Amino acid sequence: MPSFPYVLEKVKDGFVYRPKIPVTISYKGNRIETWAIIDSGSDVSILPREIANALCTELSGKQVDIAGMGGGLLKVVTDYINLGIAGINLPQTKVFIPVEGSKDAEQFILGHEPLFKEFNITFEYNAKKITLNKIRH
Repeated sequence: MPSFPYVLEKVKDGFVYRPKIPVTISYKGNRIETWAIIDSGSDVSILPREIANALCTELSGKQVDIAGMGGGLLKVVTDYINLGIAGINLPQTKVFIPVEGSKDAEQFILGHEPLFKEFNITFEYNAKKITLNKIRH
């Protein structure tokens, strides 16, 4: 039952605590360790183009539009990565990658797929802690 402290980040007009966790992403032999923000309001996971480029993902797939917060559309391509969290390897994870010319994601956003199918997640804002409990299938 791994738990992680919220991460304090500077924003335009101050500081904010965010539910971020360290993750390992691998794709066709390339591997990166980075941080991901857990977004319980996001249906999908969005991988920033900068990370996708470093992993040498395929950015030439079919482009689709997904709705973002506030109803804006984001042009993306999809791909699958291997994702590790606290030593647990998740099934192939579908990610959406903003295409060139589209607004890029500032952070790796982990949405419902597959995170919420693999873990029961407890957000404890007052304690500034996230706890992940692996679901036994």
